[in-house]
Amino acid sequence: ALLKSHLHKLTYKYEALLVYFFSQAQSFQYPPAATDVVWYTILPYLLVLVSAIMGVNVLVVLVFGAQAMTPPEKDVVLSRATSLLEKGRWSDARHEYERLRTIVSSDDEGAMQSIEYGLTVCAARLDDNVAEQRMLDFLSRYPGSVYAADVHFLLALHYCENDDFVRAKREFAAVSYKTLTAADKERYDVRMGYIEFLEGNHSAGYALFSRVPA
Repeated sequence: ALLKSHLHKLTYKYEALLVYFFSQAQSFQYPPAATDVVWYTILPYLLVLVSAIMGVNVLVVLVFGAQAMTPPEKDVVLSRATSLLEKGRWSDARHEYERLRTIVSSDDEGAMQSIEYGLTVCAARLDDNVAEQRMLDFLSRYPGSVYAADVHFLLALHYCENDDFVRAKREFAAVSYKTLTAADKERYDVRMGYIEFLEGNHSAGYALFSRVPA
């Protein structure tokens, strides 16, 4: 009887510990931060320990653990959409961002802004008929967004493609040159150099062209 009572106390103790670990698991980010990897490493061993004490109840523990460690669907889809966007798979990325719209609450402003940005980039890169309007709408809705400079750059490229160099120069002026990738810096220098030449600013044009790798 004493041994049985002791085992019950151990069971309650590890149940409490398990609940604590699962509460930590539910707060994980997706993809997991480096510190979260420790939790993912510990939990399987904890489940084995609890199973030895709780016996048949391990099935309940495993189901509970799996649910606790499953990242929210929104985070999974957003991570996949962002990855596709970074790889330049515009059509696939747009599909995922469209799917996100059906999952994310309109009250989640941060997520909605990421979705609209992703869809805007996809529209611009795929040269959709609505690309220009989508970019203008994004800048109107989120003027202070961390994505604003990127959208200004895409809009400037769009105007260059349509020979609207006055508007293109205006949009390039809103771009943060130092944050551009090497490929985008080259696009900026070539197009802005051409615009400067068109306006008769030859020295400024030469200066921009000189930055373009041979």
